[in-house]
Amino acid sequence: MSISRLFLPQIKRIVGCHLLETEPDPLDWHQATDLLMLDARDMRIAARVRRPG
Repeated sequence: MSISRLFLPQIKRIVGCHLLETEPDPLDWHQATDLLMLDARDMRIAARVRRPG
């Protein structure tokens, strides 16, 4: 198993909390959704995992 595979779940948790937020009540009532995802055009998030030390 590569070193990056060990850290990918943690990276997903960290990044995910910045990309998802709770939907405001008015939008929840009218669009029946609980989470809102960041909506951006031409955006990428990259992470490079290295060995500790």
